[in-house]
Amino acid sequence: MKTDRFRRSIAFFVHPVLRFPRNNRQYYLTEELLSRGWHVLWLVPESGKNEGVPVEEYILRYKDLDVRGRTYFLPLHLGFMLRARGIKYFWLSGWVFTRFEEIYWLVRIMGMFGIETIYDPIDPICEFKSANRELTDPGEISECHRTMNRIYALCTKVLCVTPEMKSLLARNGADASRLFVARWGADAAVFDSSKIKGDFRKRMQIADSTVLVGWLGSMTAFKGLKEIIIPLVERLAARDNIHFLLAGDGPLFKEIEAWALSSCNSKVALSGRLPYEEAAEFTTALDAYLVPTDPDSDYARAICPVKCYDSLAAGTPLVTTRTPATEHLANIAGNVWLCDYDIGSFEKALLHIAENIEAVRKSRSVAVKGCVTHQDVSRVIADMFDEL
Repeated sequence: MKTDRFRRSIAFFVHPVLRFPRNNRQYYLTEELLSRGWHVLWLVPESGKNEGVPVEEYILRYKDLDVRGRTYFLPLHLGFMLRARGIKYFWLSGWVFTRFEEIYWLVRIMGMFGIETIYDPIDPICEFKSANRELTDPGEISECHRTMNRIYALCTKVLCVTPEMKSLLARNGADASRLFVARWGADAAVFDSSKIKGDFRKRMQIADSTVLVGWLGSMTAFKGLKEIIIPLVERLAARDNIHFLLAGDGPLFKEIEAWALSSCNSKVALSGRLPYEEAAEFTTALDAYLVPTDPDSDYARAICPVKCYDSLAAGTPLVTTRTPATEHLANIAGNVWLCDYDIGSFEKALLHIAENIEAVRKSRSVAVKGCVTHQDVSRVIADMFDEL
């Protein structure tokens, strides 16, 4: 019995704040693993908070440490704690650690204690930095890949959010046998339109007769804001029944804000950073959800943005760039418009929605098939654990 519990046991390393739905991928995986008889712990610092996640009995507190302590002493501290509690697997999220040195020593020292790491990078560091133009020098990019491939080689499994991302990491030198496809998704409970009580349209004073087109995310280089969103708003500014709503912040926020204030200010509204807890209300208020990613980067062609899944889960019409990673969306849901990365293609999709708005609204559906929710994906990941 002890041996089986050791084999079927896992500790999740999460944010300092344990909050639902922020940790929903791990939360639903916890529920699924518990239902299969696994022993589960959630690692939270002593100063951390549990804000509404009903798994308090599974929380294991660890000591708060500074950056140097996080790099060298935290892995040892955790290793002793987890080994003493018979933990076999350690779940590392890319949203918690982003420094190479911290990740490397954490994974390596866990291995010294006989604890295997499951790494969920979500946005792989090298590919993400290259797409955001934080890394441009070929030598630095190659060194980044070599560093991450050493880390991947120490992990039992590395999760990839699309099959295309798995191929990209393998092409960049990662051990393909360690890569496992576990798509991202939306929280089916949070994005259930029948349970949303708020009215984002009313709050923003947008009439029901208006076709509301929205964008939400981090305002970074490859998101198509300057290449698609701005010219699209300006091209459709003459149409009285179309209004744009942009939410989020990031490196390009001030530039986008200045543009919104100087031109087309009657056709576009900026709401700034939007708490994730309000994302469902925002999504269901829209008649069209814009997700225009620049397909010129390997990363953008391999990623299927989280907002696509939010849109599908809420039944909101999705207008996104056609890439190898997004083409499967049209097969799992209706009201999906895949566009070439040019103004004309996106404009054509929005005009079709606007000119047929009543029919489009009636056809909104959340009847999707395939792994597009955290609840679905958790079962796929749990199957992988059972096979290890």
